[in-house]
Amino acid sequence: MQGFDMGVAWNNAVAFLRDNLQMLLLLIGGTALFGTVVQLLLGGEMAQQQAAQIGALTEMLQGGDPQAALQTLAGAQAGAGAGFAALLAGLLTSAGTFAAYRMGLNPGDDTPPTAIGYGIMATIMFFLAAIVVGLGVGIIIVIPLVLLGVGAAASGGSGGALAGLGIFGLLFLLVVLVVAFYLFVRLSVMQPAMAAARSLNPIYGAQTSWNLTRGKALMIFLYTLLTSIAILVVSAIVGGILGVLTSLLGAFIGTLLLTILLAIPLSILG
Repeated sequence: MQGFDMGVAWNNAVAFLRDNLQMLLLLIGGTALFGTVVQLLLGGEMAQQQAAQIGALTEMLQGGDPQAALQTLAGAQAGAGAGFAALLAGLLTSAGTFAAYRMGLNPGDDTPPTAIGYGIMATIMFFLAAIVVGLGVGIIIVIPLVLLGVGAAASGGSGGALAGLGIFGLLFLLVVLVVAFYLFVRLSVMQPAMAAARSLNPIYGAQTSWNLTRGKALMIFLYTLLTSIAILVVSAIVGGILGVLTSLLGAFIGTLLLTILLAIPLSILG
C-alpha cells in the first residue's frame, strides 16, 4: 500500500476543487448559507418566544428575587434555542458536504436533488452513530474522573495524595487527547468513503476509513495540522475585517457576510 505524500494530497485537493468548484458552491455553499439564515431566524424567534414565556413565569414568582430568576431562566432558555438552531444549521451543512462528496467522487451518477436526498439520510445516520459513540466515550472518560474524585475525598485533603491524583489526572488527559487525535485521523475519510459507495452505514465508513489510513496516521496528522494552521491564520485576518463590517452593518448582515466570505470557502477547502 502506498504511503501518504503531502504534496500529492494537496495537488489532488486543488484539482478536485478546480474541477468541481461550481458543484461545491451549489451544494456546500448553498446549504451552509441556508443553514445560517435558518439559524439566525429560528434562533432569534425561539429566544423571543422563550423570553415572553419566562416573563410570564416570573410574574407568578412569589418571594425571592424575581429579577435574578428571570435572568437565569432567560439565559438558559435562549441558549437552548440558539443551540437547537446551530445544530440544525450544522446538519444542513453536513448534508451538503455528503452530497458534494457523492457528486465529486462519482460524477454523473447523481443529480443535485438526489445527491441532497442522499446527503440528508447519510447525515441522519452519521449523527445517530456519533451520539452512540459519544455516549460510550463519555462514559469511559467519566468513570476515571469519578474515581479520581472519590480518591481525592478519601485522601482527606492530604497534600501528597492530592498531588499524585493531580499528576494522574494530567496523564489521563494527555492519553485522552492522543487517542482522540489518533481516532480523528483514522476516521477522517468516513464521509467520502460512505459517499463514494452511496452507503448510509457509518460502520462501513469507519471500516473503510480505518483501512485507507492504515500506516499513514502520522503523516495525515501533520498534513492536517499544517493546513489547519494556515487556515487559522487566514481566518483570523479575514474574520477581523469582517468583524468591523459586522459592527457597522448589524449582526444579521454581518453574519451572512461572514458565512459567504469565510465559512463557505473554508468548508469547501476542507
